[in-house]
Parts: sequence; structure tokens; C-alpha cells
Amino acid sequence: MNEFPFTEADLKAAAIAVSDSMLTSLPKPDEIEHEFSEGFLKKMDALLALDKRRQRARSIARRVAVIFLAILLGLSTWLVVDTEARETAMKWIREVIEDNIYYRFFGASRETELPNFVPAWLPDGFTLTESDNSTTHHMFFYEDTESNMILFDYCFLSEGLQVQYSGDDSERETVYIREVSADFYPADETSLSNNLIWIDEYDGIVFLLDSNLEKEVMLRIADSVTLRNMSN
Repeated sequence: MNEFPFTEADLKAAAIAVSDSMLTSLPKPDEIEHEFSEGFLKKMDALLALDKRRQRARSIARRVAVIFLAILLGLSTWLVVDTEARETAMKWIREVIEDNIYYRFFGASRETELPNFVPAWLPDGFTLTESDNSTTHHMFFYEDTESNMILFDYCFLSEGLQVQYSGDDSERETVYIREVSADFYPADETSLSNNLIWIDEYDGIVFLLDSNLEKEVMLRIADSVTLRNMSN
């Protein structure tokens, strides 16, 4: 059997010495000169832009989500049991629990397809970069080259539907979209965006608009929302 004339400690010491020697031989950061190819830079720019857009999309929505939950606990028994009475009594309620504001909606789910609403007016420079449409929920995300963004989405009112905001309810301001009462929540330390919510009780649709643009601009966008023919 072959025997090595060095111990495990000697091996460790040698490995450390080699590592130190290699690190010492490397040039300092300010001594490195390297030019990346144009193709590589374009790919990196695309990846960075995608990541930046995703981060903005996450930060813009102070609203946590539009989610489906069980029927709200705490309502009186007759409202829980009698669907017709519940729909007559209320279509939605607004609650404030600690630092959260909840909009809870009631009513049977719609069997018809959701109308195709879009903002007829947007500030110059905005383009549609993401969208997600289904029969019951539509979402559109716009942005410009100045890191401004607009998130517009809407869905049918239905049993168990909930919209949640995080923030100070005392900052809420009542505004009007075509004579329909709406709630405006200004941006704060927990959100980089202003939030606007209004409800069309006649057609049973809740609209939401989130943006880092000024309130007056958001109100003009909301006021321009109109139906668009799906074939256009």
C-alpha cells in the first residue's frame, strides 16, 4: 500500500495557500477592461426590463387580490339562507379591520360573458404591455418609458368576491365617475400607487384603477372607460 508523506492538515494548508495565491493573482476590479457584445447587452436589457416591470406590477397594486371566499360570516341568518332577500338588501359592503379595507360582494354569479370595457383615453406615451381576460374578469396593464404605469381591471359582482386594500381608511376620498360614487385611496408608505374603485350596481360590475399618476389624470381615465366591440 502506498503511503503519502503528508498529513490531512498539510493538505488543508496547501489548499489554502493555492486559493490565496489564485486570489492574489486576479486583477483588481478597476483593472479589468471588458466589452460585452451588443447581442449580450440587448438580452440583459430585456431581462432587466422584464424584472423591473414585474416589480412595478407588484408594487402598483396595494390591493392584495380579487379573491373568492366563503360567504361572509356575521351576517344575520335570514341573509345567509334567503338568497333573494340578500340580493335585495345588499350587493356589497365595505369593512375596515385594523389596517385593511375590505369590499365584499354578494349575488349569484353571472352566466353571461363580461362586457369588453377599455379606457378610451390614456396619457401620451402609454402602451398596453400585459393583459389577462376571461369570461368573468378582465385586466389591462399599461406603462410608458418614464416608469409610469396604469392597472385597469374589472369583474362581475358575485357571491364571496372580495377586494382588499392595505392602508389608512381615513385617507379615503369620495369622488365621482359619471355621477357614480367612487373611493379614491392616495399612495402612502405601503403603496407606490393611487387606487380607485367604483361599482356599477345596475350591471353588477366592480371597476378598479391603480396608478402612480395624479388623481386628476386617473379620474379622466376612469371617466373615459367605455365599451369596445370585441371585433375591433
